[in-house]
Amino acid sequence: MYARSRALRAVQGAAARHADGLITRTPPTPRCVKCLAPATSFHTSSRFWQGEATGSVPTTATSASSPPLVPASLKRRRAATGQPAAAVVCRVPAADPTLLTIEGPDLPPTEVPAGWLRDRCPQSTSPSSGNKNFATGDIPVDIAIESVRQDSEGNWEITWRNNIPRFVADGINTSVFTSGQLRRALHTEFASRDLAVLQHHTVPTASKWSRRTLYPREVSYADWMAGEGHFAAAVTELAESGLVFITGVPKDHESVKTIALQFGGLKETFYGNTWDVVSKPRAENVAYTSEYLGLHSDMLYLHSPPKLQFLHCLENNAVGGESLFSDAMRTAAEMMVHTPDLAAALAETNLGWHYDNGGFFYEQARPVFQGMGQLDAGTLEVLAGAASEQDTAEAVARLYRALPTDVWWSPPFQTPLRAPTTPEARKRFAAWHAAASTFQHMLEEDGNMIRRRLREGDCVVFDNRRVLHGRTAFDPSSGGRHLRGAYVGIDEWRSTIKRVERNYAVPEFLEARKQALRAWSEIQ
Repeated sequence: MYARSRALRAVQGAAARHADGLITRTPPTPRCVKCLAPATSFHTSSRFWQGEATGSVPTTATSASSPPLVPASLKRRRAATGQPAAAVVCRVPAADPTLLTIEGPDLPPTEVPAGWLRDRCPQSTSPSSGNKNFATGDIPVDIAIESVRQDSEGNWEITWRNNIPRFVADGINTSVFTSGQLRRALHTEFASRDLAVLQHHTVPTASKWSRRTLYPREVSYADWMAGEGHFAAAVTELAESGLVFITGVPKDHESVKTIALQFGGLKETFYGNTWDVVSKPRAENVAYTSEYLGLHSDMLYLHSPPKLQFLHCLENNAVGGESLFSDAMRTAAEMMVHTPDLAAALAETNLGWHYDNGGFFYEQARPVFQGMGQLDAGTLEVLAGAASEQDTAEAVARLYRALPTDVWWSPPFQTPLRAPTTPEARKRFAAWHAAASTFQHMLEEDGNMIRRRLREGDCVVFDNRRVLHGRTAFDPSSGGRHLRGAYVGIDEWRSTIKRVERNYAVPEFLEARKQALRAWSEIQ
């Protein structure tokens, strides 16, 4: 009891330092939880399984009445202090006017081409839109630097030789850079580099969860629609765990659309921009029946499957019909460490996914584990056994970098497999079959699934490319069950997390979240 109280105090302290309020977390339903066998668990020293060890697990969630007090909302970033970037020095090598050398106290001399620098001209973008007012192809290939000088404010003025003709005609032949602009230019790849803050496969702090280690985040409809810190926290949670529940949603057919539009736009499909999930005769989709619906992702037969799925519960009075969720990325990680040959089979074998009904035909080929990297023997050894904290942290970071970018799994829409008529083909089929069977059984282990009976006014939001969803069977004669759904695409998702990363103190939030989960695990 003392340890439990101490852990809760630690969580409260973390929340007080980093949050504006308290988060509501849904306690797990008390039930038996199978302990993870050593063959499918990371060593307890690994940061990957924070707080999740092999061995006995309580048969009931005795601490469920005290959910962890993790940050409820993200605080906006403080306004810039106005401190300028460290100054740089620029010069043109005497022997080559097509280059500019940039250096500073903490920046070794770096040479960049004149054409590249002209392409970064701050004065050649629209102040309102940020769009370039020229094409890179407009820059003459023989452009060079006529002169470079520092003005009274410390900015660097570049005068061009052989500049873009229409700029020369307008009397514009210089570009002015601040030291900060030059530094940023040297370290910019693509804008998407910043998205790594909230991408599970590039962030070592992201959570791979089981039922024991995740309290699904709940956020009220009002807080979600306010679009401020609570919404930003929910978006961060979607990036971290891939699963969020919105409560108190109005019973209105347009509510799910309103919720999803917080990401800027909906992904429209042949179902429309919103759609109903109800049991009906002669259903064109297994989701529109009352039968058991196994874990799956939606619309893998599209060129770009939805990133987020929203399901708003309008009615759920039938007997049965529990919603199921499982973290496919967690299962992928376990297989990569403990059964790497099976993981490789799922990464190397393309499957067909198709839809052929009602005059619509779609088909795509993609592996179950897309974009998966390889782990060397040393990394696997560290992850599977005891190792120093530093070695384990480095191995976990390598694992996260190697995780699949997406996990695709939708058995109802899998195309028939080609007949394996040769010995080599039969060998490949046997390997893939064993891998698929292992993957499915691990996904469906009771301890790896979250079950939740959606209530009227609930809306679940989940990552369709990571969190698999399903449903237990229900009896339509015992009452109604009506969900309304919508999708958001990958581009709207990336735009939103970029906005969150720019405007809110995400790293501090993630650190508080990590502390809370660690303390929570101590009282399980």
